[in-house]
Amino acid sequence: MEYNVSNNNGLLLKTIKSTVKEKGNISMEELIEKANLLKENFSVAYTKYGIFMGCYPDFFEPLQKEFLTALRIFNKNKEFYAFRLPHSNKFRFRLRTDGEGKEIKIVESNQIIIGTTITSTNKNGWYKLSDGFKSDLSLPFTVNINKENRLSVKTINYIGFGPYGEATYTDSRIVGFLIFGKKELLEVCNEK
Repeated sequence: MEYNVSNNNGLLLKTIKSTVKEKGNISMEELIEKANLLKENFSVAYTKYGIFMGCYPDFFEPLQKEFLTALRIFNKNKEFYAFRLPHSNKFRFRLRTDGEGKEIKIVESNQIIIGTTITSTNKNGWYKLSDGFKSDLSLPFTVNINKENRLSVKTINYIGFGPYGEATYTDSRIVGFLIFGKKELLEVCNEK
């Protein structure tokens, strides 16, 4: 069942099936082993010195792993998310798979990414998304955007209920990129 929360705000309330597998205290080697199950999917790595995006594992291999704080690898059906435990070299991860498992209510969200101009950086296929101010974003892909056709990120926010019936988001994941107002995700990597 789908409900449009608003005509054009990018929010959609629905019920889907979803499963979650979680584990804590894994090493960097175990993290990479688990992450390799989602090869050739888009990913975002958060480090102590910056945020990096690209197709996994190509962009990930040259990163200094000792500075990794979190990693997301995703496609339209799954997301692997790992984060470093405080004051540790160990990680906790979860693998969320949609389309199987228990029914859960979700809110799909399409959030506009700031920027209306994409230019080449002349660095191995990287492009700069600019908004005319100082907040540029480096992307490993290009797309035809302007003030009417804006790049957005699609997320799914999973709804749970507290002891008194109050609704709250219990998890969220990145699904992919699209032009705001369109339904088709951009093919960025060879997603599998």
